[in-house]
Amino acid sequence: DFITKPVRFDELLDWLGGKLGVQWLAAPPTAAVQAPAPRGPAPAVPQLKALLQVVTLGYPRGVQRVLDEIAAAHPECEPWLAPLRELAQAFQFDRMTPVIEDALAQSPSA
Repeated sequence: DFITKPVRFDELLDWLGGKLGVQWLAAPPTAAVQAPAPRGPAPAVPQLKALLQVVTLGYPRGVQRVLDEIAAAHPECEPWLAPLRELAQAFQFDRMTPVIEDALAQSPSA
């Protein structure tokens, strides 16, 4: 068997449960990570495209690396990046994609 990227954790757990013959017990619901409401300036198009690429791949270290690189080069973007960092830490890459795509669409140099 194989699993393609981006890895969907629900699908991974279903696959593992089937292979191991286990039944998962649901944990009590926790507060869901809300979709970010970015504030402040978004990064430039090249940084947004680099971020979208690693998010699409589902590459957690790559996402963190690109977020850190953007913040280091453009500290004024940190308010925009903060909600994306929260989503990345929760492995919610699918929720990051529309935020990045929206910023690309609104960018005058896209």
